[in-house]
Amino acid sequence: LNGAVDYANDTTHLGSEITYSCTKNYRLNGFLRRYCLDNGQWKIWYRDPEKIGVYRKTQVSTDSVGDVAHYSCSCGFYMEGNETRIYLQNGSWSGTTPLLVFI
Repeated sequence: LNGAVDYANDTTHLGSEITYSCTKNYRLNGFLRRYCLDNGQWKIWYRDPEKIGVYRKTQVSTDSVGDVAHYSCSCGFYMEGNETRIYLQNGSWSGTTPLLVFI
């Protein structure tokens, strides 16, 4: 073995993160981090997908009760979470912002 896996907070539950590292004179081939999904698998996902340019949300001009936002993502990713969210009377959006998972 020419590397290591670090478990953030020493846990392996939903949302846990693992980080890979390599020993001297070796280079990581692939992704540095993975996250535990609700199905028990470790996947690559992007918590801030707008930065990588594959996450789109329909423009909502005003936050009015009943407004609907639709989310989509580019080829090579799939979405975990709500694809559609509705603006609620309490001033928040229903559901959660979806995450993009690299396939």
